[in-house]
Amino acid sequence: MTGQATPSAPSNQAALAEAIDSLLASVARLAVARGVAYADIEEQLKSAMVHAATQTMTHVPLHRAVSRISAATGINRREVTRLSQRNEPKRSVVHHSRASEVMARWLTMRAYQNKDGQPRPLPRLGARRSFEALVAGVSRDIHSRSLLDEMVRLKLIEYDPTTDVVSVSADGTVPHGDDDRMLGFLSANVSDHLNAAIDNVLRRRSHFEQAIFADGLSDASVEEVRRLIGPKWDKWVQELVPVLRDRVDRDAALEQSQQRRIRVGLYAFDDVPAEPPQRDGPAHLPLRLVRRSRAKNAD
Repeated sequence: MTGQATPSAPSNQAALAEAIDSLLASVARLAVARGVAYADIEEQLKSAMVHAATQTMTHVPLHRAVSRISAATGINRREVTRLSQRNEPKRSVVHHSRASEVMARWLTMRAYQNKDGQPRPLPRLGARRSFEALVAGVSRDIHSRSLLDEMVRLKLIEYDPTTDVVSVSADGTVPHGDDDRMLGFLSANVSDHLNAAIDNVLRRRSHFEQAIFADGLSDASVEEVRRLIGPKWDKWVQELVPVLRDRVDRDAALEQSQQRRIRVGLYAFDDVPAEPPQRDGPAHLPLRLVRRSRAKNAD
């Protein structure tokens, strides 16, 4: 594809409407499940659209901006004025809690891993290679027992009082029983992913965003693939987190830090499609891989 598509291009309208439908369907599912009324969603959407339009008109005088924002969004000028006087929409941020920092160190530092690279069970107390020492490496402002109780509550770790040993739970990367924090992860992770994809579509920046997909799979095949994902992510975390930690420490020492941020993620989703795939050939593969295969065959 060549050239830059514009939002008003007629050939793009059907694809754009379908994309927005898909995104709103996910938002609607969350809203209905949590009892959020349509009126609240409408107000949030209007506010977000006014804010987005305002960001494109930072050098336009206020008395002209209202009319332009109204024209850009289809929201009447009185509503634009009202919404413009409110504070800009606040984006939820998942703050780096002590618990998440402890988990990151436990999962990536060799001193706290066994020979297979997995987080080893740790004695609760001790000057070295203990849960107490692990917490002290993150912060000395919090008592290790207080953090232990909180991480047990979140089901990140397990504690055996008979042996006084602490270990990472089977699913120790996802906090349970903490709805606010899970919603924070949803907001931060999905919005960054979505912003990366939208930047790519609008040709504003080029972000890395790839996916592998296939259909026509059995339940057993899906489970087999899912079992491959976790270890791959664990290995990537062990390689990437120490590099990021080193860069943060190095850049903090610079007099003029650029204060940029990066989020790297991996996700997997599977479900039963509404309609079975229609095809004569093999299961769908990423077009990117199909093209490579054809190129090799052409040689």
